[in-house]
Amino acid sequence: MNLLREYIRKALWERADDYEWAYLLTTPFSARNALAAYYCDYYDADRILEVGGYRNPIHQFYKGPASRITIVDPLVTESRQIHQTAGNTCEVVQLRGRLHEVDIEPHDTVVCLGMSVYDSNFGEQSSYEVFNCLCNEAETVILGVPVEWEESVDQANKLISTLPHEKSVDISMDFSNSDVEDVVQVHNKRRFLVFRNKKR
Repeated sequence: MNLLREYIRKALWERADDYEWAYLLTTPFSARNALAAYYCDYYDADRILEVGGYRNPIHQFYKGPASRITIVDPLVTESRQIHQTAGNTCEVVQLRGRLHEVDIEPHDTVVCLGMSVYDSNFGEQSSYEVFNCLCNEAETVILGVPVEWEESVDQANKLISTLPHEKSVDISMDFSNSDVEDVVQVHNKRRFLVFRNKKR
């Protein structure tokens, strides 16, 4: 009976999250993903880590020569596949879970377009601490921050204050007048940021 309850609880939780975040799959909001993919290619990313790829992970937008893309998200389906782009072969690995729950090695590029890295402690490190270390070790960090979501803004500011990187891109986005229907809690105003550690 307990197993059945747990299965139902998880199924309802995932369906709720699917509905709550469905607006991120719309054409206007997918522009964030396309822009992140562009800068991954522009800065010659080889190993890309996306934190929170949800249902539209970055490899669906990416056309560059990276050798590996890793997506970590509690809602993705675990998988390992080969992604072909313009004659290039890229390994795409999807890991289901939060950063403190998976074994992840440093990547030269880190992408996080939602800036909501849960900071609950489970063991020696929290997910935020893992995220902070991975960003500090990366050459390029790409962030998307919902500017009206205080938790995300605070988390982004906390991270940025520790980065040894230089800011190379800072774009304000406002999706208020875009055609996005049937959604819950749309965070229309976003800040898109790219940081580069040129010394690495």
